[in-house]
Amino acid sequence: MTRRLLAALLTAVVAICLAAAHLPAAEAFAPESGTALAGALAGVVPTWALGRPAATASPTAPVSFVVQLPTRNVAELDQLVAEVSDPASPRYRDFLTPAQYAARYAPAPTAVAAVTGWLRSSGISVDSVSPQGTLVEAHGTAATVGAAFGTTFGLFRVAGVDGLLRAPLSAPVVPSAVRGLVANVAGLAQSEPLTPAADPSPAFVNARP
Repeated sequence: MTRRLLAALLTAVVAICLAAAHLPAAEAFAPESGTALAGALAGVVPTWALGRPAATASPTAPVSFVVQLPTRNVAELDQLVAEVSDPASPRYRDFLTPAQYAARYAPAPTAVAAVTGWLRSSGISVDSVSPQGTLVEAHGTAATVGAAFGTTFGLFRVAGVDGLLRAPLSAPVVPSAVRGLVANVAGLAQSEPLTPAADPSPAFVNARP
């Protein structure tokens, strides 16, 4: 997983309160019907993938992605951040230790276990879990990942990009067993390479520092 992908996910953190949950049984992760769209994740399909794909992604193509779990007690955490940053506050610079943060605000261990259990039961390999349990890195084939998220993958031509980029053809869906435990997913759509709008002027390139 690239640093760029992780950075993009961290800058797009979705603040959602996490309800207490127990680890569901394996059969609870079975694909749903009828109400499945209630668990659709918004914002995962990029705008360049809203049209007709140029081709269908190979079912054996590798797909690496990151699942983000939501932070608990978000309103309280926002207040704490404001207080420790305010010189007039008695809590100014009274920072939490990693253990204190994990105990109050990080995803509960049962939530992490539920999400990783769902991924593994879907045939997906879990590569790592971040120290606070917020990010789960995983990978699988396009067919396996698509089945887990209730979608399929297409390949798209994007203006200014050589080759084709992969993206899901519909918003990914998570089963009800982990619906409140998944805040976001990054990496299902390949990143669009960043290209400068124009070459810098010779004066900029050759100027002295």
